Amino acid sequence: MALAKCKECEKEVSTTAKVCPHCGIKNPTITTKDTVIGTFILIAIVFTLYQCTIGGSEPPITYEENKETTLQTYREFQLLGKNELITDYLATKNIPIEHLLPFMSCASQLSLTKSQTLTLSTILEWCNNDFTNDANQFATQYTNLDNIDRQFSPWDGSHLKLTKVIKKSMNDEDSYDHVETSYRMVLHGT
Repeated sequence: MALAKCKECEKEVSTTAKVCPHCGIKNPTITTKDTVIGTFILIAIVFTLYQCTIGGSEPPITYEENKETTLQTYREFQLLGKNELITDYLATKNIPIEHLLPFMSCASQLSLTKSQTLTLSTILEWCNNDFTNDANQFATQYTNLDNIDRQFSPWDGSHLKLTKVIKKSMNDEDSYDHVETSYRMVLHGT
């Protein structure tokens, strides 16, 4: 057990003590200096995380630069990147932005159900053909499978919410060991 001087009465107190047993002050070994240093470290961590995730000044993802991207690579794009790419595609085809969600769903479903070696331009042209043939049917024809895909761990394939429920119901959650998760999607009665 490590000992330190209380910031109030300067008597020795355990560093893990919540209250000084001598004078009763809360957090007797945490000084103003410790609080200031801790605050600066927290600010630095938050700033670094912001720069790494949001604050970067990456150029927007365009359709022209990515039209020959394979579906395998497209699957690795973040949602915002996919959104930018499909939005740019719609602009190049003069399709109103209100059709973004059906095009996102079409690209999502085809990128998961077709050969991963196909290019983005190929499937987006298929989506555009379906849209041109019947815009009303197109709006309900495809399912955005990215929402399903995000429910599984990219590390071991486990279903995130199911894993949480199983661990919560166990006496010793550290004994949980994911072996395998499999599922089958049935699209439009197939």
